[in-house]
Amino acid sequence: MRAFLKKPLVIATLVACLFGLLKLGQPIDHMYWNTRFRAARVEAPQSIIVVSTKRVDGQSALSDGAVANLLDGIESQAPKAIYFDRPVNFGAESATAAKIRELGSKVAVVASAREH
Repeated sequence: MRAFLKKPLVIATLVACLFGLLKLGQPIDHMYWNTRFRAARVEAPQSIIVVSTKRVDGQSALSDGAVANLLDGIESQAPKAIYFDRPVNFGAESATAAKIRELGSKVAVVASAREH
């Protein structure tokens, strides 16, 4: 029996079972995945940017005219597409709606369902 327990495969299996039972393997698991993701990281294309226009409390931090100016500035950088995730009232004449109409198919307005 002692010879059996001295085999490396048996020792590794027993250690793995002990770590699993005591949940000691989680730090090792986190270290493994952190290292793996850092090594396999692929940089995002330079043409992609993300701009947040909300405050921490979820309210809009920019006025309608400021958002139109922001879209104008983003458009001047010649992106392939702009994804706009903010409610826009296209029925009323607003600076943001006018700017989105001007940019045409370059802007995709994201329609997301939000609970109020």
